[in-house]
Amino acid sequence: MSAKGLGPKNPPRKEISLRLAHAGEATLDGEKLLIFGPNGEYAELHNIGGVSDVAIDRAIAFIDGSGVVPQLEVWAEEYRTKLRGARGRAGRRSAFTIRHIFILILVTLFDEKPILMTRIDELVGRLTSDQVARIGIPEHAVREEGRCTRIRRAFDSWIETLDPFPSERRTRVSAEEHQRLTDEENDDPNVEVMLARLDWLANHLLEASIRTLPAVYRDQWKGNIAVDATLFDAFARQTTNIHTGRSSSDRDAGPYVREGDHDGDNAKNGKLVNGYEATLAIWLPNSPFDEPQFPDLAAGMSFHRPGKAFALEAVNCTASIRDRGHPAGYWIGDAAYTQALPEKLRYPIIAMGYEVIFDLLPETRSDGTKVPGKTGVQGGSGGGLQLVGRHFCPATPKALLEEPFNTAVVFQDRQRPSEEREPAKERLVRAVNALRPYELKQKQKPKPGGALVITCPAAGPNATVSCPLKPRSSAVPEGKVLLPILPSNLPDHPGKICTNEESVSIPFEEWARHRQGLIWGSEEFLIQYAQRTIVEGYNGYLKENTPEQAGRSSRRRLRGHAAQYVLAAFLVTASNLRKVRTFLIDPPKPPRVVKKPVVQEVEAGTSWAVTPTLMPLSEAEMSRRRLIADRRRGEDVKAARRIGDMEEVARLVAAREQRRRKRRRLSRLQALKLAG
Repeated sequence: MSAKGLGPKNPPRKEISLRLAHAGEATLDGEKLLIFGPNGEYAELHNIGGVSDVAIDRAIAFIDGSGVVPQLEVWAEEYRTKLRGARGRAGRRSAFTIRHIFILILVTLFDEKPILMTRIDELVGRLTSDQVARIGIPEHAVREEGRCTRIRRAFDSWIETLDPFPSERRTRVSAEEHQRLTDEENDDPNVEVMLARLDWLANHLLEASIRTLPAVYRDQWKGNIAVDATLFDAFARQTTNIHTGRSSSDRDAGPYVREGDHDGDNAKNGKLVNGYEATLAIWLPNSPFDEPQFPDLAAGMSFHRPGKAFALEAVNCTASIRDRGHPAGYWIGDAAYTQALPEKLRYPIIAMGYEVIFDLLPETRSDGTKVPGKTGVQGGSGGGLQLVGRHFCPATPKALLEEPFNTAVVFQDRQRPSEEREPAKERLVRAVNALRPYELKQKQKPKPGGALVITCPAAGPNATVSCPLKPRSSAVPEGKVLLPILPSNLPDHPGKICTNEESVSIPFEEWARHRQGLIWGSEEFLIQYAQRTIVEGYNGYLKENTPEQAGRSSRRRLRGHAAQYVLAAFLVTASNLRKVRTFLIDPPKPPRVVKKPVVQEVEAGTSWAVTPTLMPLSEAEMSRRRLIADRRRGEDVKAARRIGDMEEVARLVAAREQRRRKRRRLSRLQALKLAG
């Protein structure tokens, strides 16, 4: 489907905020989560037939060890009480609990089957009575008649308690109705709460999958991650007839386009796909030259419409990793993240203790000409110049400042042959090395969110240049040659870096705006940035190269943001488990002493720090959710009475009576046919 053939655009939703919900608590049981053995000795045990005792025991141990079910039950009880009042839990309870559903979903994935309610129903029919008892399902619940309906209703009843955008999923509403529902959602304070709780669930499932890796391997990871957003296309299609004016039956999804920021709502050309994006943070090796000491696992996850608030979603995903106690290392993202506003991405990420590594690109004007853009001088502070992610002396020769842009124009042009790009890459490395003597020196590593203290490259015993504005008080060490600063390159109005005797303190927002963990274009930068392909490889592994086949929407047909997010979280979790199991079948020899990385804590009150917040449900807008819940259950008359629309009540009652008469007439005809 091309961009020109698309129907009405999705109405804009209110931009999300940084949402790290600390309302949820999960007590991880480390012993239960070692489902492949304390040292991986049981990794070679196969899940024969999907319902072997091995598969059942691993699924039960994983779900119980993750500790997510008790918190989800508390949230479900809170939601139903606020929705219906004290009598909200009246009536018969479902025989299938959320714990049962989670275990069955995981066993279905172990069985390499799609997550469809019909397949889960088939799985239950294949369980032995002993396996049913071990899972804890009541005997009367597994009878074949109506079993699939009971499973589906149990899942729908639970997912409603976490659904940020509740609406009817079986019809395509008009564009006007879609706009009205979106406006109501933008005013609903519980949307953020539900999104935060879904993030909590997904990331705690991933955390549990990480804990299945024995600590001797897990503790070697030093916090390096690559972050990328990947498409999860929706089973419901986007409307293509612009004259119908109707939205998709999955109105939470959005159009995805491969180019740019993937936002299909603003695309002018390109093929569009209706779906969601999952932002994944993947483990990277501690060094590009190390032998693999642990598998590349997904450590964090968030879920959103394509191209919408992708920077803030990446921050939410990363904040969850830090909140779970993991160390911070390099944070690598592609050029799309480079374009994000610093207050939406760089500031929070750096304040969490990460060193960001982004690719920088020249800018192309409307007439096709190239300008330096991010590869040129990006202002500065304290009298210095900010370039390629670092601060440099204001007397740096102009030719050296322009060379990174001149080489990037050739090196980053994908249309040029490799015979031209490879020499340009070598020139870029040489150009950056020529800049190093002019770099302003960092006295100490700044605290997360704190100021950066730098000194002039002509000052101190480790000086690399000699400058007329900073005469040396001590002799140059023997054998060391200082580059002379030419008087013609000196600034007309020297800043603090030139006039202060000691150092200059740069506020966080100024030094972090264009900060890079490694100097862009340097040899070490290019090697480290090349590891970003690991996240691309994980996306391909998840969506195409594993039995989960997460890229096929026909294997996860449920509609709605909440349902799709939960299914995607289980698919990523299953991929993690598969990677851990494969790794443990033939693991490397662990070091004798494993030194666990020191987790650098973020000081309370730090500027731009993402801190956990308590996010309880609000009573506001619950009447709207009650109305939607009634309609989804087919209780249209009750819903119309709630809003006082008596004409609608009369119409619905008449339609219901007409359907009853039709059913009675059909029943009589069938009886006559049988009698004849």
